[in-house]
Amino acid sequence: MADINPLPRLLTLEQLTAALGTSERHVRRLVAERRIPYLKVGGRLRFDADEIAGWLDAARRSCRRDRAVVQELRPGRPLRSGHGSTGQSPPVGSAGNG
Repeated sequence: MADINPLPRLLTLEQLTAALGTSERHVRRLVAERRIPYLKVGGRLRFDADEIAGWLDAARRSCRRDRAVVQELRPGRPLRSGHGSTGQSPPVGSAGNG
């Protein structure tokens, strides 16, 4: 017997905005900019729950602590601070306003 794929679980716009904790306007803007996976069924927006989960995973950003751990694994490449590539604070009085 052939393996039959079940139909995807589709979310309405209201269900997705509640799950994301955002406004309907924001989700509609993401759709208009084609930045979120969506379907149109009968002229109405629907969102595949599995695709949304993948989209969220892809959008995830690591925190600074995670970058520090990665830095420990890759020695020789200093972490960037806000003061140039040396990782040191600028000298006092070197603002160039002299």
